[in-house]
Amino acid sequence: CGTNSSQFFKLLLIDTDFLISHQEVKNMSDAPAIKPKKYMVFHLAGLRYAAPLASVKEVVALSQLTPVPGMPDYFRGLINLRGKIISTIDLKMRLGLGDEKAASLRPTVIVTQSGEESLGLIVDDVSEVVALTEDQIDRQIEKLEESSEQGVIGAARIENKSLTLILDLSKLGHVKLAAA
Repeated sequence: CGTNSSQFFKLLLIDTDFLISHQEVKNMSDAPAIKPKKYMVFHLAGLRYAAPLASVKEVVALSQLTPVPGMPDYFRGLINLRGKIISTIDLKMRLGLGDEKAASLRPTVIVTQSGEESLGLIVDDVSEVVALTEDQIDRQIEKLEESSEQGVIGAARIENKSLTLILDLSKLGHVKLAAA
C-alpha cells in the first residue's frame, strides 16, 4: 500500500479563558506601550529620593566650595567644574531635612541643567538608577501645595526598597533671598 499507515495527528488544546479576538490583538498593537523612565536614586538624611535621569547632567564628588555672602543657609557656594562656575545648594537643607553639619560619608553633587543655567545639588550619596513605570508612582502628593513647592511630585513603590520620593529638580533651584 502506498499510503503511510502511521500518520500523526496533532491535538491543539485551547484554553478558552485566554482566547483573544483578532480585533483585541489589533487594539493591543495600537495601544501605546508603557515605557519605563529612568530615575537616579539618592539619599538625604537616611531617606530615599529619586529624580528623572533626563534632568541630571552629571554626578561629581563634592569639591572645594567658595561661599557667597548674603545667601540663604542652604546655598553652599560656588564650585569650579572644569572651568564652569556652578551654584551649589545643600538639598538636605533646602528641603528642611536637617543641617549640613550632619555630614554624610560620601557627599555627592548632582549637576542639573535648565537652559543655560546649571545647578549643583549636594546629596548624601547616589545609589542607583532604576526604571519606573507611571503606575509605580503615586502622584497624590503633588496636589499638596507645600510638597509641590519643595519639588516633591510623587512617591514610588520599588520592590524590596523603602518608599522613594520623586523630585522635580527644576523646582529646587530657585534661591529665596532673605529680605533686607
